[in-house]
Amino acid sequence: MNIVLYEPEIPQNTGSIIRSASCFGFKVHLIEPFGFVFSSKKLKRSSMDYISDVEINIYSSWPDFLSKKDQGRILLLTPHATHLHDTFHYEKTDYILMGKESSGVPENVENACDISLKIPMLPGKRSLNVAVSSGIVMCSMARGFSFSPISQI
Repeated sequence: MNIVLYEPEIPQNTGSIIRSASCFGFKVHLIEPFGFVFSSKKLKRSSMDYISDVEINIYSSWPDFLSKKDQGRILLLTPHATHLHDTFHYEKTDYILMGKESSGVPENVENACDISLKIPMLPGKRSLNVAVSSGIVMCSMARGFSFSPISQI
């Protein structure tokens, strides 16, 4: 299971996503450029010691990611999608793509995705925080594979 961050801008969000990925067993793929230095204190503080438990792959660009990723669908998480994340049938090889905090993904990246998913929200709300959104979808995807953190205790 894979979570992909397209040009992440906020180190605390990236760190929180890395922490969630560790808890749910996801690989993390980060596409440059970043809006921060990867070794920043804010990233380390938010990911805590979980960063060492996660497979993290860094790509120099979107084309670099596409050329190196394993087989699997790219699923874009966006509030503009028509498919709901919680009723979608995930595969373990899927890549959940999160856009950059300020602007999402450009049209060429969106067009390269296999499908777009959304988290339902009340009318008039624009979006959730990228770290919160990724956690929601990682939990839904993991649950689809009968993963339950409680069963691991």
